[in-house]
Amino acid sequence: MKQAGCSIGRFATLVGISKSHAHALVKHHLVPSIKLGCRTIIPITWIEERFHCKLTGSENTRIAYSVEEFADLAGIGRTLAYELARNGKVDVVRLGKRILVPLFSIENIFAAGYTLFEDIRPATHKEVRP
Repeated sequence: MKQAGCSIGRFATLVGISKSHAHALVKHHLVPSIKLGCRTIIPITWIEERFHCKLTGSENTRIAYSVEEFADLAGIGRTLAYELARNGKVDVVRLGKRILVPLFSIENIFAAGYTLFEDIRPATHKEVRP
């Protein structure tokens, strides 16, 4: 039987944020939650829809990475990674002020062979004369 929700701690692990940040997101109603006695549960259906993934019962695999972690994985600089996120070339999920790159988006980039980098031209610099 599929679980209806996951704890705040598991959610924090899945998206790579601290538990205190996850609690703050719930407190400020940026993440939906269900109160069951003294436990707070985040609906699995919301997580799966938001991050385009399918969760099984016991996995603790990350489903999202920060933009800085994405830059490291893709072998590009932070500035370029933020530019790709801002221009919509990389799908992102915003949780409060935090910008996360879902795993499916990273997998699509690697599967496409980095074609999204083709229209980015390096900045031109003025020639320096001696």
